[in-house]
Amino acid sequence: IVGLVVWWVNASGYESTDDAFIDARTVSISSQVNAAIIDVPVTDNQLVDAGTVLVRLDDRDYKAQLDQAKAQVDQATANMANIEAQLVAQQARIEQAEKQVAQSQAALTWAQQENERYQRLVKTGTATVEQAQQYASGFLQAQATLAAAQANAIATEKQLPVLQAQRRQAAAQVEQARAALEQANANLSRTVITAPVAGRVARLTAAKGNYAATGQALMMFVPREVWITANFKAVSYTHLRAH
Repeated sequence: IVGLVVWWVNASGYESTDDAFIDARTVSISSQVNAAIIDVPVTDNQLVDAGTVLVRLDDRDYKAQLDQAKAQVDQATANMANIEAQLVAQQARIEQAEKQVAQSQAALTWAQQENERYQRLVKTGTATVEQAQQYASGFLQAQATLAAAQANAIATEKQLPVLQAQRRQAAAQVEQARAALEQANANLSRTVITAPVAGRVARLTAAKGNYAATGQALMMFVPREVWITANFKAVSYTHLRAH
């Protein structure tokens, strides 16, 4: 009787079932790029750690694409630097053209004053007609010089928006080249397929010499993290509680 009581006290707090199994979230390992399989250093049911190489793909094409992407970034960066230098030089030309306009304007003002003075002097007989004509010609020449300086300043100023547009385009090309470089780096890294977590290889189909297409399953992978899935009878749930 004592033994029966002891057994009942210890066993009555537990439920049992014969409908239970080990469960896990299996992972399908597939290729993310198109390439030939050059090495499969694992085998079925092998237990591996996280980061262990599972499959190696031929990376020669992707290395070439990476080198090409790097060259494009270098070229786009150099083009950007060249346009930046042109903008600095153009700004200096604009400032120089503005100074020429100011100098021409000052020269025109002086020529105009001299022309007016000699026109008055020739009327009073103090200066000769030849001198008056000489200063009148200088005044006309100063007007032409100012007009040319103003036209040059306008043309120089109009070139600035063109270079600014080229700079925006060059900046876009740099970003595009960098994006292509990142994609090339990503594709190259995908030629080495590693274990996402610690676990066991299962249903291995990858083989050296075969061609792996994007999305093609190469093996199943079972993580070490597993649990028990148990199904109890309906009558067992009356007093069943989680501990």
